[in-house]
Amino acid sequence: MKTAQENTEIITNEDIEVIEFTNIEALEQLYGKFSPQLFVAWGKLYKASLFNDITYPYGRIHEDDFTTYKVLYKAKKTVLTTEKLLYYWQRSDSIMGSGFKPKNVLDLLDAYEERAIFLHENNLTDLLSETYKSIFFIYIRIYLELYKFLPVISKEEFVDRFTDFKVQLRASKQSNSFKLTYELFSSFPILFKGVYKLIHLFKVDRLLMGMH
Repeated sequence: MKTAQENTEIITNEDIEVIEFTNIEALEQLYGKFSPQLFVAWGKLYKASLFNDITYPYGRIHEDDFTTYKVLYKAKKTVLTTEKLLYYWQRSDSIMGSGFKPKNVLDLLDAYEERAIFLHENNLTDLLSETYKSIFFIYIRIYLELYKFLPVISKEEFVDRFTDFKVQLRASKQSNSFKLTYELFSSFPILFKGVYKLIHLFKVDRLLMGMH
C-alpha cells in the first residue's frame, strides 16, 4: 500500500493473483499476509445483504475494526485480487496520517475487545489468542503514555479494565515468551516500563549506528 507522498512511482500490474477464501480462511488473514487489503473498509465490493444486521458504529474511529471481521465471517466466500485497482490517498489529517490521539487508541481497544468476544462465541481459538496479544500491546501503549489518556480514561478505569482482561489473557493459549512478558507487566509494571524503554533505546541506537 502506498501513501500520497509516494505518488511519483509508476504503477504496474505484474504477477496478478486471484485468491478465494472461505469465511474462516478470510478471518485467518486478520494476522496474515493480506490483512491490510481485507480488513480496511474501502476497496471492496460487498453483497448488500451482508449488511442486513451489521452496521458501522456511530461516532467511532477505526470503524472498520468494529465491523469488517463480522462481514467476512458472514460471507460464504471472499475473493481477493492483487491487481492494483485503487490508489489510496492518505491525507496528513486523516485517521492514519494524523498521528497519536488518545480517542483513536481507546476506540481501537474497544474494537479489539469486541472482536475477542465474537471470536470466543464462534470458538475461533487461535485467532482469539492472537487478538488477546494485540489487546495486551494496546494496553501497554496506554500505560506507557497514560498521562496523555487521563482526560478520557482514569487511572482507576484503566486498572479495572486491564485486571478483567488479564483473566482472559491467562486462560488463552500463548507462547512461553509472551507469557513471561505479560506476567512481568502484571506483577511489576514500573520495572516493565523501564525495561521496555531500555530495549527501545537499544534498538534506536543500533539503527543509528547502522546509518553511519
